[in-house]
Amino acid sequence: MKNEKSVGVIIGGAGNIGKSIIRTLNGRKGVKIVAVVDTYEPLVGKDAGEVAGIEKIGLPITNDLNAAYHNSDADVVICVTKPCTDAEMYEIVKPAIDCGLNVLVPNMATCNLWYTNPELAKEIDQHCKEKGVSYAGIGSTQCLERQIIAMTEGNTEIESIQFSRFADVHAFPLEGCKLEFGLSYNEKDFWAAVENGDINDQSSLGNDIGYLADKLGWQIEKQTYEQKPILDDSGIVIGVEYTCQGYADGVMRLETKWTFILDEERRYFDRIVINGHSSADITLKYSPDRGVLSTSGSIVNAIPAIIKVESGYISTLDLPICNFQAGEYWKHI
Repeated sequence: MKNEKSVGVIIGGAGNIGKSIIRTLNGRKGVKIVAVVDTYEPLVGKDAGEVAGIEKIGLPITNDLNAAYHNSDADVVICVTKPCTDAEMYEIVKPAIDCGLNVLVPNMATCNLWYTNPELAKEIDQHCKEKGVSYAGIGSTQCLERQIIAMTEGNTEIESIQFSRFADVHAFPLEGCKLEFGLSYNEKDFWAAVENGDINDQSSLGNDIGYLADKLGWQIEKQTYEQKPILDDSGIVIGVEYTCQGYADGVMRLETKWTFILDEERRYFDRIVINGHSSADITLKYSPDRGVLSTSGSIVNAIPAIIKVESGYISTLDLPICNFQAGEYWKHI
């Protein structure tokens, strides 16, 4: 840490997640936002607190990324830019690593690279070790994956695990949901956009099948992935359901089902079913703001961990517990 009793944080991106992080960190102890960076011209120069919907914090948003990265008080960069691939995200944060800054990203594809993209993981790991910093991805989805692993601690045998997430996405801009999931297309245009790559490929949702199985000692022999649009009465896509299954020894061992939808009732819940000894069937219901808050919360709560872990690329499942912290951040590093 540059400052013995305060963690310096740079926030890259002042969209919904970035603004939520600003609001959250503003009330935390032993941590300080030292820069907020965004290239959207109407935001540049405005007070970051005011943009985030709170009181002014005396910190204007800048578009000078280089100057922010060279801030002598910075320890961690939180990069919350638009959705992108694991390789694209690494290219974005390379300069931060070069400047000796730890990096946290809510990028699903980045979270378990040792399993999903070992060559990229090796490159990032070497880069981080050379600079003495750490790099990890964590977010709402990874909280669920970590929770599943933790729930198996009391099992003597597991036959299979199914987990599903039903997530209302009203908290996110529609344009982003169109790019990410294909919402607002009609069904014909939805499948055409999938084919043309105008909708982000979500097959990485199946990645957790492999690395959860690896963590549990199952060797996956076959994996399936299916996406199905959910239409309203006028034939417009209001949601998408993604189903992933993994088979070991001819048996379906893991199933993940993700539903992202503009739900009229604003529902958001997870269901985890563990078949074995002992069995469990648990439904966790959340408030409608879960998507934004659990993403920003998991990132903010991981700040002490990303500083104190050994240098290198860190898989999400290998991060220590990143619990809520009401006390001084620096005391936990």
